[in-house]
Amino acid sequence: MTTEPHVTTSIPTPSPAPTPVPSPTSKHQKPRRFSVWRFAIGAVVVLFGAQLLANNYGWHWTVAFEVWKLWPIIIILIGLSIFLRGHTGAGLMGFLVTLVFIGFCSLVLMQTSSPSHAMTTSTFSEQKIDGAVTAAVTLKLGAVSVDLQGGSAEVISGTYRSAGGSFSGMSTLSGEQQETTYTTTNGTPGWWFGGLHNDLHMRLTNDIPVTLSLDTGAADLTADLSSVQLADATIKSGASSLNITLGDLVDTSSVSIDAGASSIDITLPSTLGVTLHLDTGASSKTVPRFTKQSDGTYVSDGAGDHNKKLELRVTTGASNIDIHWK
Repeated sequence: MTTEPHVTTSIPTPSPAPTPVPSPTSKHQKPRRFSVWRFAIGAVVVLFGAQLLANNYGWHWTVAFEVWKLWPIIIILIGLSIFLRGHTGAGLMGFLVTLVFIGFCSLVLMQTSSPSHAMTTSTFSEQKIDGAVTAAVTLKLGAVSVDLQGGSAEVISGTYRSAGGSFSGMSTLSGEQQETTYTTTNGTPGWWFGGLHNDLHMRLTNDIPVTLSLDTGAADLTADLSSVQLADATIKSGASSLNITLGDLVDTSSVSIDAGASSIDITLPSTLGVTLHLDTGASSKTVPRFTKQSDGTYVSDGAGDHNKKLELRVTTGASNIDIHWK
């Protein structure tokens, strides 16, 4: 009798199914909570950017002067952000609280920038002091639109238009030089586009040499100094538009311009030999009839043939610089 061999059959064991990996969009992912602090920072950045844009287009939106008075709100927002962190409904509560603060800020701004402050115009003048041979004029201005020219019968004269602001100063005699200093105090600004702003119209004397020092904030400056015996000028300005015309009534003169993000137009007489020094950031410049001598230094064509000399120095941030000849 034949015995059949025993055959053993193995059954394969199935491998375990892979563990599913939750996708980034899984329902277990926690939504990002509303942050009072993040919202406040974003609002400040937006307001600051809108302020710069408005100034660049001459809209004189001066909300920044009143906003900075509300700086304690930043401390309050920090405290609220800490208090609301981790609470149920913190997002909605934070959003509502932020809206309340924005409304409060708006009410304060509207109250402090009420159009009830009427624009007023005042006149000023400083006569020449006996014994004065030269004049040093110093102007310390805020956010002002300035129109500056020659042709005054006094050392300085003009008008100042403002909503509650003032423009005042005095003159003293130091040796043979009359020193005149005037300062503005800004009026209450409007926070809407096209709001209230300050205007200064000034004339300088043509009779004696003048040293001019002008320190201004965000401003538009138009200065036709072609009839002024300008020996030296220093102009410091913030985010501004500068349009300056110079003359040739003194043998040697020096002009220094230090501006922020600006548009600068300078017109020069062809009778001057000019040395130009440029220290600029991200700037676009047009300087015709100049030859580059070294990094940042240019000399006007034929400068050695002219008896009258000008040392012109321009220091700016992100600016557009154009020089013209007449």
